[in-house]
Amino acid sequence: MPVDPMTGERLPYAGEPGAPAGAPPMPPGGPGAPAGAPPMPPGAAAGQGTTDDAMRSIEEEQAARMQAVASSAPEPSEAYDVKLVNKLVDELNALANKALGEGSVPEIVFDAEGETKWARPLPGNVFVPLVAVNEMATEMGFDKYTFDPAELGSNAGLRSAAAKVRQMHSDKDFIAAVTQPSEGAEPEAEEGGEELAPGEFSDEDRELMEAMPEEDLMTA
Repeated sequence: MPVDPMTGERLPYAGEPGAPAGAPPMPPGGPGAPAGAPPMPPGAAAGQGTTDDAMRSIEEEQAARMQAVASSAPEPSEAYDVKLVNKLVDELNALANKALGEGSVPEIVFDAEGETKWARPLPGNVFVPLVAVNEMATEMGFDKYTFDPAELGSNAGLRSAAAKVRQMHSDKDFIAAVTQPSEGAEPEAEEGGEELAPGEFSDEDRELMEAMPEEDLMTA
C-alpha cells in the first residue's frame, strides 16, 4: 500500500482518483492485500454485491407477485359501468385512509379514458388493492366481508365488492382490529421471528395496497 512518508496517509493506487504519476498498480487482492493475494470478487471494491442483489431480488419477487395478481382479474361478462368502478375506487381509498392513515399511501385513480363503459378487466391498480383487502379480511376472521375475486366480472359483482369494502371501513371493530395491536403484543418482534398482530399490515400487504397505475399493471 503506497503511503505518504510525511503524513502516513494512504495514497491512491494507479487508476484511482488522485493517483500521482508513477503510482504503483493495485494488488490483485485489493487495497492492503499482500503481493500474490487472490483477486477480489467482482463488485467487492465498490461495496456492492450480496446486499444489493438481495434487495433487487425482493423487489423483483414483489413486482412479479403484483403482476400475477393483476393478470388474474376476470374478464367481464358485460361492460362495467364506469360509475361503479369509480365507486369501488372511492371505497378502497376510504378504507386505506382509515386503516393506514390519511395520505399514507398514494390514492388509487381509475382512468376510464373518457368512456362511460369499461369492457376490459379491472386495471391492476384497482384489482390488486381489492385482492389485498379481501385477503386481509379473511386473515382477520371477518368472513362476512370477503368475496371471491373471480366473481368480479359483472356490475353486480362490483356493487357487492364496493358494499363490502364500505362495510369494512364503516365497522369500528374492523378498523380497531386493523389499527390496534393485539393484547400483550410485543412492541418489537425479535429479529428472525416477526409476527404480526391480527389485522396488522405486513410489508407485502402494504406493497399491494400501494400498487399504483403503472403501465404494466394498467395493461395487465
